[in-house]
Amino acid sequence: MEKKAPEIETIYQRIDLDYELKDLEPHIPEEIMNDHYNGNHKGYETNLNLTLAKLEKDKREYIKNNYPELRSLLQNLDQLSFTPQIKEAIRFHGGGLINHNYFFWHLAKDKINTSKAFLEALRDSGFDSLDPQSDLKEQLIKQALDPTINGIVYGSYWTWLVLDENNKMKIIKTPNQDSPWMANLRPLIAIDMWEHAYLRKYNPEKYGTNYKKEYLNALVYYCLDWERIDEIYIQETKLFG
Repeated sequence: MEKKAPEIETIYQRIDLDYELKDLEPHIPEEIMNDHYNGNHKGYETNLNLTLAKLEKDKREYIKNNYPELRSLLQNLDQLSFTPQIKEAIRFHGGGLINHNYFFWHLAKDKINTSKAFLEALRDSGFDSLDPQSDLKEQLIKQALDPTINGIVYGSYWTWLVLDENNKMKIIKTPNQDSPWMANLRPLIAIDMWEHAYLRKYNPEKYGTNYKKEYLNALVYYCLDWERIDEIYIQETKLFG
């Protein structure tokens, strides 16, 4: 009789979506969303928990008791007495899981409203005083099109709007699956620049050399939930204001 593989404890998991995978069409097709959420995103969840399952029981219990939120585990990863291989796996798969959790959480169509406080914070952070939201969108796209981070060109990376320790907004990029939480920055907007997020629809065959810009225009102008972005901004500034 074939032995059944032992079940792996799920310590950290994907978010559940409160919208349908088809809801972002025609900008992001259901097929891409399904592969992205149920394929790539699920893979990060599975591989992170498989990595943690390799730890001794007392270390797993320590993680569960002291880092119930994945962001806190990533923020404190360097302080933990794990092997370099385990740390790198947590960094990659944990980063992939939390990055995608945030990415999928703030997607929606036709959610365009933001508060006066959010717009004023953009102005205070150096974005255009007359139309800070439009300036932010343009700057996000411009930064996301540049694959260079600290002088190194990356094929896969993320572009973020974050809050720093002074509650100022700024745009940053992180390579691979690194997360702003690792640098104690608080994300407001996440842009996935891995090819699995867009290439099936936005590719050189259809759009020539502008294929990445076409993806970014669709995502930034039509698929971000600005009401949720505003919500997380208010929440974070209350917590750390």
